[in-house]
Amino acid sequence: PALIRPFLLLLSVVYGLSVRILAFFFRIKAYPLDCKVISVGNITLGGTGKTTLVEYIARYLKKEGHKVAILTRGYKKPAIRYPLSTIRYENMGDEPCMLAKNLQDIPVIVDKNRISGARQAIKDYKVDTVILDDGFQQWKIRKDLEIVTIDCTEPFGNRHLLPRGILREPISSLKRADTFILTKTNLK
Repeated sequence: PALIRPFLLLLSVVYGLSVRILAFFFRIKAYPLDCKVISVGNITLGGTGKTTLVEYIARYLKKEGHKVAILTRGYKKPAIRYPLSTIRYENMGDEPCMLAKNLQDIPVIVDKNRISGARQAIKDYKVDTVILDDGFQQWKIRKDLEIVTIDCTEPFGNRHLLPRGILREPISSLKRADTFILTKTNLK
């Protein structure tokens, strides 16, 4: 491990510089959607409870009378919300599948291109709000609310960027967030 750490640190520096440059340029020309955009994401790898929060927010907004859709990257092929009888992990990935099963009356749109997915949600479902699941690193869309979940048991890992650590972006990126939700507080 001692021999590989310096190499991983060098790769982390290169990765961090790349992330800063990409985030800067994409955010300059972020695409405005014709609806409200709520992003729920995190700054680290691993489960921080963001998908559970997405589900909670979607239920709350629907109860308040909003037409909501969830946009997620998912896995495998892009797909617009499957009929409930055909929802399977193989089609969507685990998190989108869980959301689609739990929120049967809220569209879950799986598409690598979230702008395209959002346009589809607005056109097909007449939504007034989209929720980006795992949206903190989605710099191409202009957001109205940026929520970041932070796992209290390991908030920033070893404070190193990938691949040396578990940070997806530098900690300074948290300045973009409008609010933070601390998760796993009962486990600390």
